[in-house]
Amino acid sequence: MKSWLRDNYRGFTVIFLLVVLIAWTVFLDRTEIAPGVIETAENAAPTQGTANTADKSSSGNGSSDVTTPTPDVNTDTPIPATPTSTEPSTNTSDAGTASPTPVSEPTDTPEPTSSPEPTPTSTPVPTSTPTPTPVPVGNVQFPFVLTNVQDKMNVRSGPGENYEVIAILKANSYARILERGTTWVKIRSGEYTGYAHSDYLIFDSEAIAKLRANDSLYVKVTAGTLNIRSGKGTDTEILGKATQGDKFPYVPERSSGDWICITYNGQDAYVSADLVGEAFNLNRAVAP
Repeated sequence: MKSWLRDNYRGFTVIFLLVVLIAWTVFLDRTEIAPGVIETAENAAPTQGTANTADKSSSGNGSSDVTTPTPDVNTDTPIPATPTSTEPSTNTSDAGTASPTPVSEPTDTPEPTSSPEPTPTSTPVPTSTPTPTPVPVGNVQFPFVLTNVQDKMNVRSGPGENYEVIAILKANSYARILERGTTWVKIRSGEYTGYAHSDYLIFDSEAIAKLRANDSLYVKVTAGTLNIRSGKGTDTEILGKATQGDKFPYVPERSSGDWICITYNGQDAYVSADLVGEAFNLNRAVAP
């Protein structure tokens, strides 16, 4: 067998080559190579830019037909795909597709600007005439009393009901206190001096308030001329002068036995108690 193969080796080789050649020829006849078709590496065309001179023939007019081969396309290098940016679909007709929620761009809201605070300017305080500081009446020992009756009350010669009635005090009358007792008070009113029962009299702060309410709390100058001073005493500053008959508001809360406090030019001032007298617009004692 081996010797037979060795003897017929050449013939088998020739037959094999003929079969391959025939098969290759048939393959080429059935394959149409069109322009732009990718060729394999084994049948690669001549290098780009080199003219195929095998078919060159002279046309007799100095020109020649040149067939330019189709450039090779390297199939080993992948052609990169051009990415296409697809805008997000806003079609809400497809079920299950959520439409993008529009995002509102933030708007720059200007911060409120605080108005500059006005620079405080010092307002000059007008200078006014000082007013006297009010003094609580409290239990001021007011040297006068007012009647607390609807008609009249008796003024007797002594401190008791068995004494003679020497005068009467009508409603809205007043009297100066001379001696102050618990039940009987020695008074002087007008031309009469006697005793009045304390149950029918108004004292101190209550009497002062009633006189002020009636605009009747005044003193009147009895001397020819009078110095009005800033304090109690002859060594104090003289604020002004007054003449007989002048009236001034009476301030019993600041007065003492020797000096009467009055309101002068809107402030407290003092005059000698011996040179003024009460000026109440009230009644005095009269005969019974």
